[in-house]
Amino acid sequence: MTNLRHLIREIHRRSVWQVLGVFGAASWGVLQVVEVVTETVGLPDWTPSMAFVALLLGLPMVLATAIIQEGLPGSEASAGAAAPETETASTPGPTPASPSTPVQETGVGESTGTTRLFTWRNALLGGLGAFTLLGMSLMAYFVMWTTGIGPMGSLSAQGVFSEGEPIILADFTNRSNDETLDEVVTETLRVDLASSQAITLVPKARVGDVLQLMQRDAMEPLTPTLAREVAIRDGIKAVVEGEVGAAGSGYILVATLTEAQTGTPIATFRRTAGGPDEVIEAIDGLSQDIREKAGESLRSIKGEAPLQYVTTSSIEALRNFTEAERLTDEGEYAQAKALLTEAVELDPGFAMAWRKLSVVLQSAPGGPWTRAETATRAYEVRDRLTELERGNAVAWYHKQVTGDQVAEMDAYERLLASYPDDAPALNNLSITYTNRTRHEDGLELLERAVDGPGESSPAYVNLIATYAYLDRVEDGWRAYERMMERYPGRDTWPVWDRWYLQMVGGAWGAAIESAEEMRVSDGGPLWHSVGAWMLGFSLASTGQVSEALEVIEDDYALSVADRRPSEAMGGRRIGAWIRSLTLGPEAARPALADFISSGGFEAVDLGDRPWTDMVRLLAGVGLTDEARQVLAMWERDLGALAGSGLRESRRMVEAAEMVDPAEGADALETLRGEMNCPRCFDWWLAELREAAGDFAAAAERYESAMSVQSDEPNAFPLMRVIGHERLGRIYGQLGDAARSSEHYAAFATAWADADPELQPRVRAAAEAAGMR
Repeated sequence: MTNLRHLIREIHRRSVWQVLGVFGAASWGVLQVVEVVTETVGLPDWTPSMAFVALLLGLPMVLATAIIQEGLPGSEASAGAAAPETETASTPGPTPASPSTPVQETGVGESTGTTRLFTWRNALLGGLGAFTLLGMSLMAYFVMWTTGIGPMGSLSAQGVFSEGEPIILADFTNRSNDETLDEVVTETLRVDLASSQAITLVPKARVGDVLQLMQRDAMEPLTPTLAREVAIRDGIKAVVEGEVGAAGSGYILVATLTEAQTGTPIATFRRTAGGPDEVIEAIDGLSQDIREKAGESLRSIKGEAPLQYVTTSSIEALRNFTEAERLTDEGEYAQAKALLTEAVELDPGFAMAWRKLSVVLQSAPGGPWTRAETATRAYEVRDRLTELERGNAVAWYHKQVTGDQVAEMDAYERLLASYPDDAPALNNLSITYTNRTRHEDGLELLERAVDGPGESSPAYVNLIATYAYLDRVEDGWRAYERMMERYPGRDTWPVWDRWYLQMVGGAWGAAIESAEEMRVSDGGPLWHSVGAWMLGFSLASTGQVSEALEVIEDDYALSVADRRPSEAMGGRRIGAWIRSLTLGPEAARPALADFISSGGFEAVDLGDRPWTDMVRLLAGVGLTDEARQVLAMWERDLGALAGSGLRESRRMVEAAEMVDPAEGADALETLRGEMNCPRCFDWWLAELREAAGDFAAAAERYESAMSVQSDEPNAFPLMRVIGHERLGRIYGQLGDAARSSEHYAAFATAWADADPELQPRVRAAAEAAGMR
């Protein structure tokens, strides 16, 4: 016990506790700096561990120095031994030592080998030496990595890979007792590898095309053997294959980069997970290892958020998201919606699940959340996302919530500048370009998507529609056949594409059959309403306007009874377009005005309100007061978030309120130039120019509106029919009898079976064309 007390007293006297505290605080600070530098500069993952080992090895030396030097540098203990206590004269005690009296060694003031070795100067030099060694190790690593020397060399430096080398990711083999873990690992790894700059992950769609060429099922599991066969067939150098195994209560993830031709492993990577909650972190590490070996900059890799922040910390939520992605691509929207709903309930911070749910709600609407709410939830946690996913979340928020197409386009264009093959951005930006009548720009994106890594079934759907918008019907049919080969499980959207091509091509009977098919499809109430709208336009295009409006009104009544305000609004908008085009703007006003005044538009979910389209329709048919009501709702509900959309729509109303139609047309021409919307308002401008007596300008605008889609997309084929009647009249005014006769004949032929009350218009057109 005496020895223990003596030891504690000596430790205290020599300031060992203080030295340990100072060393610990300094070490913590050093490790924090190393961690930050490792992430920001892009140092190897082992850098902090090596720094910790260096500090750990330095601890005994520091403690030994503190004991031998008796304290911190500069302290009283380290400067010399404690002075002997002074005794008073009355206190008996030993006499001071004389020169002949031996004195015991204290270790202070003596110059021994130990004291010369364990000095604070040497301790400091030792620490600097350790970190110098760490720095040299890092330099050696980077030299080997960049030059391709030894096992540390990157494949790019070794000449095995070139920048952007395409590789195929095979389905992982599952050797664990978790039946779906292999799917989760495969798809999550795909998410991260897709953002790599060193390699280009071949999309599943491209793999499916090659499988079909091999006369294999495009949807069959991509085993390592099959993946190598696909790679050889497509001229791809390497395949990433792997397996998930059990390790007690955890898992082992192994990935191998394999040469396709020979099956020889190029590099193997291994990560472990202590349990389900660590699987995502293990996948993230596996992905980083692959990308680093391929030759990607560590700084680039570490500059991205880890997968557990990009995706989710919940493995169950990730399972649902993975399966929902597959179901969405197959058109199974209701099932995908259920899985995504459960995913965001498991992890309310799962940003990409919120965004995907917002997308799915377009085709499978209903609670518990709306499209605006889900888009907003993804937007609110955007700072947790990588640049790629953050860009998509921001753009989608503007599309669904603010209606600011300028902000939406800016977000997608920025995203594609860094990730030119991102499928959602390619597809969605093309839609926004279409909304701005920039069809050629949208077509370029979609053709790039379906011919490359950005391929997706939505891209095919919109590619077909864009061909039709540009009156390239034959190209549209070729793309349709290719889509049906690639995505045979799709049902509702292909029906719409087929119908649209039939409408633009004037195959009215076939279009009516397609519309009827949609009305009884398995898509649910939304798609049944879409079928009714399709049928309405089909019938109106042949002059059967009464039946067309009856179909629309019946569906509207059903939507109101079923409390489906979005579908009710759609019915009102489609009915207004049919009435305005076939019977005149005044015929569209009563039902539209009633819909606005009765609160029908306000009942629609914020994310489903087509602000700009509704304002344009109301102003175009002369309901400027109602258009201003919608503007007031827009400003009230969104305020500054409304952005460019609100400002542009306000300008539309101002143009419509001008008494002189020529001035109104001039204002719209100016606005569409500022909007970079080259064909916006073509039909509206044609009507205004005709009203102003400028028949040459009116003819030019009608011809433009009939050749390329410029307003309501679904109304474009009907405009092509009605436009013939309008141009017959206008060219007659211009004295161009040949053109007038040509257009009148086309109108009379299309409306040969028109309603009895419309037959006088048909007879007049036929007579003007010399058909009777």
